[in-house]
Amino acid sequence: MNRAEIRQHIIAAGLEAYLPQFEEVIVPTIDLFDSGLRGDDIPIGGSKRDGKPDLPPEFIWPDDASGMPMEFVLQINLKEAAALDSEGLLPKTGLLSFFLSCDGEGDSVLGESGIYFFPELFALARRDIARSEPGTGLRFGRSWGTPQWGTYPEGKLGFLENRDWPHALAELQWGGTQLLGQPNDYQGELEPMCEAIFTGRPSRVHTPEERQQAYRDWVCLFKESEFSGGVFSHNWMIRREHLRVADFSPVIRIDVN
Repeated sequence: MNRAEIRQHIIAAGLEAYLPQFEEVIVPTIDLFDSGLRGDDIPIGGSKRDGKPDLPPEFIWPDDASGMPMEFVLQINLKEAAALDSEGLLPKTGLLSFFLSCDGEGDSVLGESGIYFFPELFALARRDIARSEPGTGLRFGRSWGTPQWGTYPEGKLGFLENRDWPHALAELQWGGTQLLGQPNDYQGELEPMCEAIFTGRPSRVHTPEERQQAYRDWVCLFKESEFSGGVFSHNWMIRREHLRVADFSPVIRIDVN
């Protein structure tokens, strides 16, 4: 569906009065798909899941909080992904690589998210990893994301006031692996949670206005919903102001069980 078709579904559900609120919470995303390439057929610096990562020679493999080596998850060629970024949030070039703790769980600590940005692809080389899978090439497609329905009456969907979520829009909620868009937030509203971590203030002291501002300030850079290590989804969250200048050091990863 395009945005015009989404509007028509909202109107058909008798919710035309809420169109401005829907416009804020139904946001464009970039879905990830299998490109069909495997292993060394994936070019250096190409988008891929698993396998051997492409890293600068001086890159030191990261450890998690327990001192164990982290696992490589995937790498995103931003030139390929940014072509589908309708809001222009992503850097136009470079490689974004994601790593996870071996047990699959994180501590939601500022700056310990397992994300690395490499602005220059020419400096990368394929790093050999024992017992690694061949790796799966990735391609991208435009999609849409919405908040999870049924939670937080005071939150992003509070304007519905117990009305039914339009059935035709339910399919937009469940994008499993995507760049940008809404996080998986059914265990807690992640944007205010990230704001509390970032500012050092408990989220319970945030005013409703501050919560609404947090929804605008934070974006889910990447959502990984493949079950691993007792975690249903990993959400790498970043402030828009940091994303605009390609500063990934303040990224916060929230794991949802």
